[in-house]
Amino acid sequence: MVLGVVAGIVVLVVVVPVVVLWAATRSADGGRVAEDHVDRIVEGLADDVNDLRDPTGATTAPDRIAAWIPDHVRLPDDVRDAEYVVAPFGWGDDPTSVDVLIRADVPAEPTTLFGRQRTAGSAESCWRLTVRVDRRIADREHLECGGSSLSVEPVPVPSLGPYAEGAVLSALGALGDGASAADAEATLREQFEEPLTVRAERQGRDLVAAVGSPDAGDCIVGVRPDGAPVWRFSDFDRILLQPGELGCVPSLYTHPVTTH
Repeated sequence: MVLGVVAGIVVLVVVVPVVVLWAATRSADGGRVAEDHVDRIVEGLADDVNDLRDPTGATTAPDRIAAWIPDHVRLPDDVRDAEYVVAPFGWGDDPTSVDVLIRADVPAEPTTLFGRQRTAGSAESCWRLTVRVDRRIADREHLECGGSSLSVEPVPVPSLGPYAEGAVLSALGALGDGASAADAEATLREQFEEPLTVRAERQGRDLVAAVGSPDAGDCIVGVRPDGAPVWRFSDFDRILLQPGELGCVPSLYTHPVTTH
């Protein structure tokens, strides 16, 4: 009896550590990890894009949603050195929808004495996100990607560029005293094409113009007082440029908003 107990203890002492060590060091499937990361990314996008609204409360235009996505993706942070591609490649107006390719590449994780190994793996899928104003999250529809992610060109985010401030101020400065908001918009639109926004407003002796790309967080507000030099106004909270907020408009200067 005593010998049997001792033998049992010996078996436990030898077998249990071996089983624990095997469980700790066996390889995790990198492909499954990558698939999980793709699923988490598309879930986050479906939640985020459905909340995008323009200043009137209407759904943001689909091309602007597509341009907004690449810089506002919630990427998983629990795998070191993982690489991601999140590339919108199409959109529709009725209903508002954006097609996006998502790819995750997970590197191999080497085995350590008490660490768990992970194999390298990749996952890629394409989705159509359809915005529904009566729902909390966007609808998700799985699409066939039709090729490698390398063939999908991400939608460029419209940007003002490094010389935009000088162009805005010069255009306003060239207008005569008493120029109208329509005059300013027509002049600036010759230099800044859509989807960049151009807005102007006259308030008393001040002619105010705002040129920007809210999706990229760019906005230049120029003030041209009658009989005085033109200048740039920048004393506003940048959060007001985000979708669903005030946007890049002259009222950033004419009717300032206090944020907290």
